[in-house]
Amino acid sequence: MAEDGDGTLTKEELKDQVRTIILAQGNHFIKELLRQHSIKIGTTKKDFAKNIADAIEDGTLTQEQIETWLEEVEGWGNQHLYLFEAPTMATTEVDGLLAESDHKDLVGKGQSFDFPEMLTLSSIVCDAVGLSLIWHLGKEGWDRAKSKDYVKKIGLDRYRFDAYRKRMDRSVVRFEWRFADKHCAILIHRNKDIDHDQAMAIVWEVVQGFGLCEKPCARLSLSEAVKSASKQKGTKQARLEVDGGFIELVSTLKDGGIDEVEAVRHARNALNDTEFARAQGMFSVKYDEDKFGRVITAGSIIRPHFDWSSLIRHRRIEAVLNHVGGKDGAVPFAQFLIPGTGPSGREGYLDPAVLNQLSAEFGHSDVFTEANLRQQLAKGGLWDRFLTQPTGQFSPTDPFRPEQWKPAWILMRGACRLLGWTILAIFGPLSLLRRTLDR
Repeated sequence: MAEDGDGTLTKEELKDQVRTIILAQGNHFIKELLRQHSIKIGTTKKDFAKNIADAIEDGTLTQEQIETWLEEVEGWGNQHLYLFEAPTMATTEVDGLLAESDHKDLVGKGQSFDFPEMLTLSSIVCDAVGLSLIWHLGKEGWDRAKSKDYVKKIGLDRYRFDAYRKRMDRSVVRFEWRFADKHCAILIHRNKDIDHDQAMAIVWEVVQGFGLCEKPCARLSLSEAVKSASKQKGTKQARLEVDGGFIELVSTLKDGGIDEVEAVRHARNALNDTEFARAQGMFSVKYDEDKFGRVITAGSIIRPHFDWSSLIRHRRIEAVLNHVGGKDGAVPFAQFLIPGTGPSGREGYLDPAVLNQLSAEFGHSDVFTEANLRQQLAKGGLWDRFLTQPTGQFSPTDPFRPEQWKPAWILMRGACRLLGWTILAIFGPLSLLRRTLDR
């Protein structure tokens, strides 16, 4: 495929990808791509292809937008999941190992549009939250197209020509390691042509080549985890299997699990788990009010050296995006008036687990204007991508990290606070008296 030096495709080449990679995704995903860019949708794959091609031609849909969308949807779902113990190396060393590897050119590379005949590493995404390695495997197929059949007379004989339409398929294999977790995962697209043992061997060969581990990490058995979890609260269904049969326990209660049905609970506890080779389960997960998902700070007066990593490590939060205003003139004064504060909304956070995004022209409240909020939260916007993309794949458009920060001299902070409290003590009652008299 011909590309410019920077990997940019021509419009015609991009349209070719519409007929291969893009239309191979689920209809729901394709409709979302069209809907989020206000493009006419249609009802069939043929409609989708035409409308996307028209949008590419008139500039409504760009290569960057298509790549961002593919990163979000391709290879997720309809896959086999294998869990392993996480590598034991220091996560702060990962960036350096990738930079020194034979695959350094793939770090941060955009979405690949290739259909390699062999399982090929095509992209590496690494940030403060985790590491994601992506392999692609292409396959050529032919689908029967009876509507294109025809009969032709050649000489004295008649010949029937049966038509087949060429189809290009692409499967994805991923290695995902979120640094805060004690496990990593290999995800393999459901494809009968992919040998799982061979695929995992290829993955571990690359991971070991990076120096992330000396040998494949120990595999974690999900069956054992399901067996254990099925004895806990919230288990709606548990199925324990052995060659030739299975036992299935189900709770029909609207809110409770099998632990709340006495006879079923006794039956579950009486089973010898070691006699069953496999287990499946359906669980009701209770929301923990003491935990948050992903956190966005803007105009923040939290101290720049705040320990966000500890909250992520203990799973109190999943990830942090700090949107910094380069012209925020308010937050630098917070530490002089409010104990325990600092100018993270202007200086950024030092913690490597935090993603700092710099908007150089933003003042203290600019990010919260209606226009900017719409832009950040729109499909494909910075905040939207942070909140919806897998954490290992998201990265700010203008990232940075401060080298150091120290609070102002304590005597200076103390003097400013004393002055502020004195002014408040003098003028506060006067303000209250005035409001009372104005009533």
